Amino acid sequence: MSALGVTPYVALTDATVMLDELWEMDAIVQMARFGETVQHITRQQQWGGGALKIKIMNEQFSRAIASADLEADAPLAGRIRTMDLTVEESNLRKVAFGLRYSLPAQEEVDGSKDAVFDLATELLVQALQSIDEKRNHMIWQNSDGVKAIVKATYDPDGTTFDTQTLTYLGTASVAGAFITIDNGSISKFHQGERIDIRNASTSAVRIRAIVTDVYHGSDYLGYGIGPGLLCAIDAIGDGSEADFSTVVYEDEIFTSGELDGSGLDVGFAHFFDRTTPGAYFDVTDRAGPGFQFLIPYGRDYSDVDIDIDVHFGHMADLMGMLFGPARANRRARSKQFKMTDAIVCLAQPDLVNAVARQAGSPNLQFTAQAASSMDEARRTNLVSVQGWQGSVLHHPTLPPIALQAEPLAAENTITIIEPSTWRYIRMGSRKPRFITNDSGGIWHTRRNVTTGQLTVHKDASGYVVETLLNDQPQLNYRIDGVKTDVDS
Repeated sequence: MSALGVTPYVALTDATVMLDELWEMDAIVQMARFGETVQHITRQQQWGGGALKIKIMNEQFSRAIASADLEADAPLAGRIRTMDLTVEESNLRKVAFGLRYSLPAQEEVDGSKDAVFDLATELLVQALQSIDEKRNHMIWQNSDGVKAIVKATYDPDGTTFDTQTLTYLGTASVAGAFITIDNGSISKFHQGERIDIRNASTSAVRIRAIVTDVYHGSDYLGYGIGPGLLCAIDAIGDGSEADFSTVVYEDEIFTSGELDGSGLDVGFAHFFDRTTPGAYFDVTDRAGPGFQFLIPYGRDYSDVDIDIDVHFGHMADLMGMLFGPARANRRARSKQFKMTDAIVCLAQPDLVNAVARQAGSPNLQFTAQAASSMDEARRTNLVSVQGWQGSVLHHPTLPPIALQAEPLAAENTITIIEPSTWRYIRMGSRKPRFITNDSGGIWHTRRNVTTGQLTVHKDASGYVVETLLNDQPQLNYRIDGVKTDVDS
């Protein structure tokens, strides 16, 4: 496929290249999908139509009183109080994908004895993986769907951006730039992805670009800049700009075609906002009287080196009071809640590694225990997912804390979640549903939009409709403003 996105489907020329260059080896994807958080959320609830009401007990019975008068009247009657948390249809989000390939391309690849792979199957497998990755993206993004903020713009060779130079790594007449990012994970981007760079004030699209390379480090071409995106003008986009000269600091980067408000209402960034806690489904003011239970606990340390005794110690002093009774209550309702032994600590890999290093040394509060294999972790009911391996922190007043490196996590934050409090509410199953043809299959023969005649192109489209809900927010905790001593 063209590096600049001129061909938006697998065509015959692409298939021929596959055979010419890869006839005796498998095709290797250069970068894996990112995201580990979704695998910890195993509960789901079926959408019933209209609006879904979740019953929450927000006032427990508490009318047992003591008296020195043995013949006194009975005390005033106590009661419990519940409220409905309403999930409207407008809270749901659709995540969809479209696929296309040409019949000659499939025959060229699939019909050869040196075939690389089944073309249609490969497209489908990657699309299903993309859905799961998008779920992870949405959890860690704000509800507005912004993937990252522009930090600075440079020429593709790493030098100061020159508005007069419309070259892309030596290719004449192609506008390009290296854009460093802030307020977002570089792991949210892939080579070949189409992005919209928008004015943060007006939301107008400044430029539609395609990501031609993703640089995860901080020393791009020896210039000490990064992480960032190597971008070019999207040849099939509708951006009107000729180059990247209009892109400025604090512009917003979206996946091309997504709109403000397309993100989850309860994405982590929105959910853990303790400064200005906004709406939580139909509760418009979480900071109002009687709704504090919808605000997770946490603390902001304003850019200091991580110290496991101090930062996890503060968390343990508070959460140690809450986890025991809450987990006992949930275990008593075993049919409703699938409990794991551990709670989960999510952060970018450098912070997870720093915590594990400190826990592995003489430490005042925590000791580390490593699960030697996934089988061991599953046998002990440590975590509920496949593919986890890491250190476990132990503390006298807390459940075990399983460390999980999450490349999509926000920078300088550590997020601790109780997996049993999270659930997906879905309109349908976790697996995508497809728009089917008359025979019930998923592939449609495309017609020419002008003549109506059949073409050799095959299309398919799948989608999921869902949202994320937390039913006991104060069993989740966020540590903000911490970094590794390597960053100091």
